[in-house]
Amino acid sequence: MVMEPSSISSGKKIILWLTLRKYLYRLSKIITIKGIHRKRVSVPAATAGQSVTLALKNIRRNAIRKGQVLLTHEKDEPMPKVSRRFEAEILVLYHSTTIKSKYQAMVHCGAVRQTASITTTEQTVLRTGDRAKVVSFLEKFDTQDQSVN
Repeated sequence: MVMEPSSISSGKKIILWLTLRKYLYRLSKIITIKGIHRKRVSVPAATAGQSVTLALKNIRRNAIRKGQVLLTHEKDEPMPKVSRRFEAEILVLYHSTTIKSKYQAMVHCGAVRQTASITTTEQTVLRTGDRAKVVSFLEKFDTQDQSVN
């Protein structure tokens, strides 16, 4: 797990997002961090940018899959929302052919690496140097029931 802008420590409560049958859902119980290791050495806390291993309490090993998301549990903050459709402004730096509706591309956003398909664009075709707003949707998750991360 690579830490996003935040920090965690042993004993802190977190929420684990899981996937089931290609849909995201939130685990009904809150999980506690038992321990944190960095480079196989036990550490009391981890901060943003560090790669760490977590020991989680009250969860079976086979319930954890690559690509799942851990969120801090704050009572005052609303739960984040999962979305498969998004709007983006893109600039085509270089592409050997034209880009139009139904074009599939790889989205890299934080730890997320997921294919997306362009559904609508401002222009009918996009070429090298063009800038446009596009509406895309994330493709279905793969068959191993992994989440979009």
